[in-house]
Amino acid sequence: MRFDLEWLYDIYILEAWHVISIIFSVFFLCYVCLNAKKTALFYHYLALQIILLNWLICKVFKTIAPTAELKWAFIVGQYFTVCFLGSACSCSAIYTPKA
Repeated sequence: MRFDLEWLYDIYILEAWHVISIIFSVFFLCYVCLNAKKTALFYHYLALQIILLNWLICKVFKTIAPTAELKWAFIVGQYFTVCFLGSACSCSAIYTPKA
C-alpha cells in the first residue's frame, strides 16, 4: 500500500489535534475532580468524560492501526463505549455518592 505525502500530512494534523484534545480533556477532568463538589451531577459528568475519552483514544488508534484486524477492533471499542452514553446519563442510582 502506497501513501502519498499529502494524505500522510493530513493524518498527522488530524492526530495532532486529537492528542491535544485528549491531553486538554485529561487536565480539565483532573481539575474538575479536585475542585468540584461530589454530587450526582459530578459523577454523571465524570462517567461521560471517561466514555468520551475512551472514544477519542480508540479513534486515534483506529487511524494509525497497521492492519485491518486492529482497525476493526478499535472501531468496535470506539462504538462499544458510545453505547453506554444513554445509560450513563439516565441511571442516577449508580453514581449517587454514599452519605
